[in-house]
Amino acid sequence: MRIYTYVGRVFTPLEICFWTVFLGIPTGLGIGALFTKQNPPIPVIGWTILAIAILGMYSIATDYLLHKWRWQKNLRILLVPPQLVVGWKDERYCVSGEAVNAVITDCVSKMQGEFPDAVKALEGCVVWFREPTWIQQGAPGFIARQVAGVQDGQLLIIGWNVDLQKTALKHELAHRILQVYDGDPPENVAHQIMIRLGVI
Repeated sequence: MRIYTYVGRVFTPLEICFWTVFLGIPTGLGIGALFTKQNPPIPVIGWTILAIAILGMYSIATDYLLHKWRWQKNLRILLVPPQLVVGWKDERYCVSGEAVNAVITDCVSKMQGEFPDAVKALEGCVVWFREPTWIQQGAPGFIARQVAGVQDGQLLIIGWNVDLQKTALKHELAHRILQVYDGDPPENVAHQIMIRLGVI
C-alpha cells in the first residue's frame, strides 16, 4: 500500500455549477428589479423582503462553502490501494499513514479469508479522526450515546488514540467490509462475525 499526501479539489464542477445558479438567479432578479422602472413602484417592504431573501441565500451558501473548505483542508493522507483518504478534525488528532496502513492491513488480512475482495470495500472511504469519544445524536426516538467510532457508508469517524490499535478503526473498517460483502448484517451479528474472524 502506497502512502501519498492527499491533494483534492475543494469544490467539484457540479458544486460550482449548483452554487452559481443558486446565487446567480436571485442576484440577477434583484439587480433587474433595481434597475427596471417599476409601475407602480415597489413599496419599501417589498425591497426589504427581497434583500432579506437574497442575503439569506448568500448566508446559506457561505456557511456551506466554509464548512466544505474546512473539511477539505484537513484531509491529509491518501492510501493506494484502496484509494482511502485520511483526515482529522484538529492537529491534536493527526495520525501517520503508516499507522493507519498497519491497522487496515491487519483488518483485511483477517477478513479476506471469508471475503477475498475485502480491501475493495474500502475504495473511496474517508477515515476522519476526532476527539477520543463524543456524544452521538441519534435519529428521533433514539437516545444519544457516547461513542468512540461510527461508520456511515464510506465515512468512518474514529475517536483518536496515540495507539491506533486501541481505537475503533479496525472495528469500523470491518463494519464497512461486512456492509459491502455480507448485506450489512445487524450489529450483534456483525460483531459475532468479527469475533469469529479475530478482528475484535
